Amino acid sequence: MAFNPELGSTSPAVLLDNAERLDKLVNGPAADVPDRGGDPLYSWRQMMAKNDEIRQNLIPLSRQYMTLDAAQADIANIPMGSTTYYRSPDDSALAIEVINNGGTLEPTGRAMPSQEYVEGIPTGLGFPDSGLINAGSGNVWLMRDESGLLRVFMASKSDGYPVIYADVPLAIKNEAFGVSELIEINGKSDPYRVTAYRDEDGNLRIVQYAKFNKYWSLGSDSENESSNPTEYVVFLIAGQSNAQGMGAAAKSLTVNPGIAYQYYSGNLTPVLGDPVGNASTGSAWPAFANEFYRRTGLGVIFIPTAVGSSGLTAIASLPANGGNGQNWSGTGTLRGTAIARYNDAIAALESGGFAYRFGGVLWSQGERDARCLPSASNKITEQDYKNEFANLKSYFSETFGDKFVWIISQTGGDDAGIDAQGLTDMRRLQREIVRSTPGVYFGWNGAYNLIARGLMRSHDFPNDPDNVNRSHYSQQGYNEMGTAMAVVAASIATGNS
Repeated sequence: MAFNPELGSTSPAVLLDNAERLDKLVNGPAADVPDRGGDPLYSWRQMMAKNDEIRQNLIPLSRQYMTLDAAQADIANIPMGSTTYYRSPDDSALAIEVINNGGTLEPTGRAMPSQEYVEGIPTGLGFPDSGLINAGSGNVWLMRDESGLLRVFMASKSDGYPVIYADVPLAIKNEAFGVSELIEINGKSDPYRVTAYRDEDGNLRIVQYAKFNKYWSLGSDSENESSNPTEYVVFLIAGQSNAQGMGAAAKSLTVNPGIAYQYYSGNLTPVLGDPVGNASTGSAWPAFANEFYRRTGLGVIFIPTAVGSSGLTAIASLPANGGNGQNWSGTGTLRGTAIARYNDAIAALESGGFAYRFGGVLWSQGERDARCLPSASNKITEQDYKNEFANLKSYFSETFGDKFVWIISQTGGDDAGIDAQGLTDMRRLQREIVRSTPGVYFGWNGAYNLIARGLMRSHDFPNDPDNVNRSHYSQQGYNEMGTAMAVVAASIATGNS
């Protein structure tokens, strides 16, 4: 940027020019005002207009509504032309999008499809026994119907309806590049081109050419082609109730024998689904085991040590502050119990002849301490939380080594709207910790969006009291949490962090 006279000049002409420019910036219309170098500056009114534009987009996103009537009653806080969501009254969708049109909320025709709807797609297509395999990315699904036909389709579009990409019998066999079975497909209801093939390991795979050769591995569709891992990765589960799991066990995922084990109550036992550890209902960890194995071929050993309502700081755990007395601080007992259980688990693995390595700590915690931050009840400072986290990591390093990995599930919101600012501050603190602490990673930051998506615990347990549902997730939320954390853990385990 060139200035003439140069920047810093005190000539009267420059001072007069600056005064005229300042008058235009402060008192002029919403417009760009060039500086002395010719680059545009926003006037004050233009900045206010842009702020209002951003506000109109942000305000509706910060609010969630149980019904359309509740959203309409809050119309004053939904700017004209902005959209928001309310929870679907049935299982056809998670949430319905509406727009403020002249003070009245009207449907846009868009909705977030529910898990129940997606799971009902095979039956809706007339193939109740077909078997549906989720690609795990991009919502691409592969289905083999009762006649042996492969059907490849996107699980849903914005309107919630499936788009079928293929309906052809198993066809062209090609041995090149380890491919034993190749199926070329030209979509009938969509111009996209999709190719499905089976590799040497029996895994069904999809390539979608129309989207820059995007690739999805679907895994084997044969129950007889899976094999037990030859090596296992050990993960310590720590934190509070969302690390335990408070979802619906009936909606939790199953795990094939041999893929995962847990060390709990003094025993090393297979994980075939929930419960994992002291999960009251369903947890994130069956989904974690499945995704980790799918990506790495490695098995998982869980060591559950999480305790519901536990604080990281001692003050947050005090009953007077709403806690249960249990915490992960230097004066608490949970960290010592976790290390003792880890040592016992390693002894059991050695005795059982397992090939293993340590994968890290899976951590979901923060709700308890968030309610004690300055913006909530002001019992602890933000630095208190950071210091205690660093202290706990240092303590674990004495057993796990300095380079062990810590994978965090970021704290979400409160379905009852309590202590929202404290929870917001906790999420910011967690971001600061991840940015500044080597070896600490975010595994999942989707918890906050579960409220807008209608996927908090009340989705599965609508009749349970608010104090139980509040900050806990639905089973779909836990499944997403486990899957996302496994993606990060798998990348680290295979050297791609």
